[in-house]
Amino acid sequence: MDRNSKCGLPMAAAAPVPSPIPSARPGSTPARKKRRSIAALRSVWLKWRTHSLGLADQAVVSGVSFVTTVLVSHWTSPRELGLYAIGISMLISIVSIQDSLIALPYTIQRHLPRGTPTEHAGGSLVQSGLLSALGFIVPLATALVLSACAAAPELVAMTWALAIVTPFALLRDFGRRYSFAHLQMARALTLDIAVAAIQLIALCWLGWTGRMSPASAYLAIGVACALTGGVWLYHARGNFVVRSDRLTAAIAHGWDLGKWLFAIQITVCVQASIPYWLLAFGAGPTAAGVYAACMSIVLFANPLIIGIGNTLAPKAALALSEGGHTRLRREATQDLLLLGAGMMLFCLAILFFGDDLMSLLYSNEEYADHAPTLFVLALAMLASALGMPATNALLAIERPQVLLGASSVGAGVTVVLVWYLMIEGGLLGAAYGFMTGSVTGALGRWIAFLILVPRHGPPSDPEAEPEIRSPRQRDALMQRQARPPASLRPTAGHDASAYIAADCNDVHELDFRATEAERPSAHDL
Repeated sequence: MDRNSKCGLPMAAAAPVPSPIPSARPGSTPARKKRRSIAALRSVWLKWRTHSLGLADQAVVSGVSFVTTVLVSHWTSPRELGLYAIGISMLISIVSIQDSLIALPYTIQRHLPRGTPTEHAGGSLVQSGLLSALGFIVPLATALVLSACAAAPELVAMTWALAIVTPFALLRDFGRRYSFAHLQMARALTLDIAVAAIQLIALCWLGWTGRMSPASAYLAIGVACALTGGVWLYHARGNFVVRSDRLTAAIAHGWDLGKWLFAIQITVCVQASIPYWLLAFGAGPTAAGVYAACMSIVLFANPLIIGIGNTLAPKAALALSEGGHTRLRREATQDLLLLGAGMMLFCLAILFFGDDLMSLLYSNEEYADHAPTLFVLALAMLASALGMPATNALLAIERPQVLLGASSVGAGVTVVLVWYLMIEGGLLGAAYGFMTGSVTGALGRWIAFLILVPRHGPPSDPEAEPEIRSPRQRDALMQRQARPPASLRPTAGHDASAYIAADCNDVHELDFRATEAERPSAHDL
């Protein structure tokens, strides 16, 4: 019998060589599939988390505003409710001024290399404080004048209360907008939930004890804003550094953008209000009232539009900072699809159920059979929402003049067509005029966006030479290039503090593409 020469065993008894078994492909096991599914779900949640929290926050704010109005109307007379509504409209106007002049410019410009992030935030906080002082002085002077003129006691008390509440309302709104600017939606939601809880508890106590009035309702709002705003400012105090030598420049720089945003806000308000004025003048107060009722149904989309809109400006500014025009275009496209999908569903709901909801909320026969008007106004809201991504992208590249032009054209078209179509088609014609003006404004914004934001922007390679956006950056780059290499710099035992300080300045001047994860944690809220 033949034997194996190496092991001495018979050939027939030698162990067969096992054939290689193909190994399983990576990821084919159930455990790996589960991990992949969890990772995919986590990625989806992280992508939509900001929008979800933004919607939840706006739902809280809108819900509290509605419940507050109901509580005041339940425990006061219609006259007192009217005084409360007038005062709240004034308070909202002051808060809107802060948003356009201070909060939104900070959101857009906070990624630019002008000082440290804490100095930039401190400058915005000081500007908010100055506006708060003005918001205190003007109602105070008005209250003194009303007292001297022997005005109605309720009106005088309401004005005194507004003078007290305005600074705290501005502080609360600044904290909320600061959280939005840093995409810290959970903190903004926590702040608004705390305000809502304190405010509603105080209002219910006032109603149950018979102390409800417009002035006391304002004081309840002020207490809620003061407590939550004060706690927020105490915890966030490390994020603000005030440099008196740079304060004037910071205010001037914010004003350069804020004045345009304020003008844009005025044109938007005029465009939204002009149909009421023209209908009241041309068709009578009844037509204006029916139009207001229809708009109240359509404005149920506000939590969706405003909730998502609160995240668009900071996301656009961050996209431009990290990825240039290419990333900004991609971000605007994604926001367009998101808003378009949500608003199309809302328009379908108005088409099928809008008239029934109108009949449910308004029992008078004058409000019946206005389904076409409701649907046209819903389409106008859709057009306005679709223009928001382009608006925020143009603000990110600091082109507010173009936005003002588009808004002015839209407002002009609205004025002309509402008047002309109202004469021909009544209330429905006015709705078509408003929709056409909204579409015109949105198209103007997107045309400007496509022209001013090229498809292929500067490279976003971290190792590429930074884009020079200002003379200050150019000087910093020249100083960095003229500095000796690291091998020639002082070593241990030498004074290297100058080089360390210079390197820190380079970070502020040049490295503006750093992501949020790479920014110093001390600058976070």
